[in-house]
Amino acid sequence: MTFRFWRIERKDTEETRSWVAALGRIYGRHPLMRAWVVSRILRPAGVAPRDKAGEVRAIWRWVRDNIRFQNEPGECILTPGRVLLWGFGDCDDRSGLL
Repeated sequence: MTFRFWRIERKDTEETRSWVAALGRIYGRHPLMRAWVVSRILRPAGVAPRDKAGEVRAIWRWVRDNIRFQNEPGECILTPGRVLLWGFGDCDDRSGLL
């Protein structure tokens, strides 16, 4: 899996929103990302298969507890892989994990 990031020159909320949505579509279906989430978050949390509400709660708690918020000068959109690798991100980076 390739870990990338993109810099957005000006703070444009709609552009940021579209980047985060695109990352969610790409990485949300990626088999390695899914396997990582199951093995590192869902199984340890004891979430039953097909328990969507339990999955959401477990992932949200994991992001809250394990990914440190760090503000950035300017706007830089990190891929979910980069956020996991570095262990930090700002609001759009953390929401990209969800």
